[in-house]
Amino acid sequence: MLKLGLLLYDALFAWCREGQGETHNCSPQM
Repeated sequence: MLKLGLLLYDALFAWCREGQGETHNCSPQM
């Protein structure tokens, strides 16, 4: 269970970091 939680947390963290970069690129254009 702990292993799965860490995997999920790591994936979410990486996704959030990537998402932030994308929103930064899209915001100025709008």
